[in-house]
Amino acid sequence: MLLQPGKFFTFALFLLIGCGTAVFDAFSDEPEAQKAADTPKPTDAELAAMVKQLDASAFDERERASAALRSQALQHRELMKEQLVQVYKADPSPEVRYRVYNILLDLAADARPDAKPGFLGIMMRDAEVSLPDGKVATSISVMQVVQDSAAARAGLQVNDHIIAIDGREMQAGDGITDTASARFSEYVRGKPAQAEVELSVFSPRRRAVNKIQITLGERPDALSNSDYYKRTLANDIVKEWIGQQDK
Repeated sequence: MLLQPGKFFTFALFLLIGCGTAVFDAFSDEPEAQKAADTPKPTDAELAAMVKQLDASAFDERERASAALRSQALQHRELMKEQLVQVYKADPSPEVRYRVYNILLDLAADARPDAKPGFLGIMMRDAEVSLPDGKVATSISVMQVVQDSAAARAGLQVNDHIIAIDGREMQAGDGITDTASARFSEYVRGKPAQAEVELSVFSPRRRAVNKIQITLGERPDALSNSDYYKRTLANDIVKEWIGQQDK
């Protein structure tokens, strides 16, 4: 059915007014990130009010406050990061600290978006080894070295025993899945590719413990759990921000 000229004008005006936002957004060349950045950063008083609501008595109020603060933090990452770090350090409320820490994790998750998990390149098993000083240590026994891997470039060989990484001695686990090898693997893949680690290696051939500096390679995609890795790396970054790096 054809519309009369007057009715067509009214119909067109309705579309322009009623759907104006969608129409102009569709033809706008302004990036979404720029639009978000136009939202003013909260004042100190506004930030203090949002932080206070993180410890509200009602759960839904705490959730709304977290969402609002997270939205502001993501829009003003560098400006708000230090403020949130200070809130985490100074606020006495465990609830506030927990929620602020998780917002900081979100800020850190894409701090190194191109980084990949580290990869050493060995097959291993838990073992007990007698050291030259007479002590018996839990170790990671090298069963195979992947060709052209970081381990191969560093000179690791089959039957070498890794007894520490970055000064952390190997510790036996409590079950089938919680082993020294599992903990060692988790530590390595929590590091980004190109990170340096120090291994303390006992070589039965030399009857000596040597410290070896190794630059990790990139973990193959087939072996990677990107979500786990990003969360692990983000956690390390936040610990650096708040000054709680593991010694």
